[in-house]
Amino acid sequence: MGGQGKTLPDRLIYMKKNKYLFLYAASIFHNIDSWIFRVKPGYLDQIESLLRKKETMLGTDLTQKHSDISTLSLGPHNKCILIKKIKFQIAADYLRRYIGRSQAFREFIASTTLLSIKVRCPTPISYGVNLSPFGQYESLYVNEYIENSINGVEFLIEEKGIEERNSFLSAVAQDLATIHNNGFFHKDSHFGNILCKFVDPTKIFWIDNDLKKIKSLRNKYERVALGRFQKILRRDIISFNEWYFFIENYFSNLKK
Repeated sequence: MGGQGKTLPDRLIYMKKNKYLFLYAASIFHNIDSWIFRVKPGYLDQIESLLRKKETMLGTDLTQKHSDISTLSLGPHNKCILIKKIKFQIAADYLRRYIGRSQAFREFIASTTLLSIKVRCPTPISYGVNLSPFGQYESLYVNEYIENSINGVEFLIEEKGIEERNSFLSAVAQDLATIHNNGFFHKDSHFGNILCKFVDPTKIFWIDNDLKKIKSLRNKYERVALGRFQKILRRDIISFNEWYFFIENYFSNLKK
């Protein structure tokens, strides 16, 4: 990695490679863990502050099957960030983190890629990988927190306005087509992984991002993606007419 620089207080070591910043951190969750963090330029102070807040690292606002979520206001403008502490899920997770394929790394890269093709998602800030064989967390992902948002399933359950529902469905269909047009498949695409706000349902944010290059297999992955979105139809959350509206918007934005 090269370029080890100053030693910071409280178990932090600063390093730099190319345009990216790296932090080595020890004893975040217990006395024998060891982590390496990649930090997006401009966010070093926030991440340093985060890693020194042990009570925040240990605290959890939301416990999920695969991760623990907490939020924190940091920086001069008290901008809120989200910290996702990702648990080991399958045996391969214990090995993939050592070859640069941790879950947090994949989400960081996928989110960066989505933003580059004009698909909104929470801004990726940092990811960390647990270098120790011990501990419940495989990796840690930090991104912008989208305040006052709900996921797409909750929106479609609560919102009854036809125009608002169609605006949301159209935005999702256009983004999905954009992802496929650029040769990618979102490995966890469904309405529950898309955030929006009631005040503007056209402005959506994709979360839990993990992308796969689809190469010449677009038709195959297209069917898989649409099949996942269609599950909401079986739950009677959208009507058949709304589903056809979604499909028409998707194909009208899809490149031949």
